[in-house]
Amino acid sequence: MNKYSWTLLDVVIVAGISLATWANAMNQGDKEALAAYKKMEQARNKDSKFFSK
Repeated sequence: MNKYSWTLLDVVIVAGISLATWANAMNQGDKEALAAYKKMEQARNKDSKFFSK
């Protein structure tokens, strides 16, 4: 393989690793946002039940 092929292969590997890391970070952010939303909804439902009595 010539120098160009090795450079191209390195770029593809780095891009793949970066994409995988970015996708995982996005999924983690979505999970945290969903957990925060669920806590907010549970707190709101708890308050609503308290005031309805």
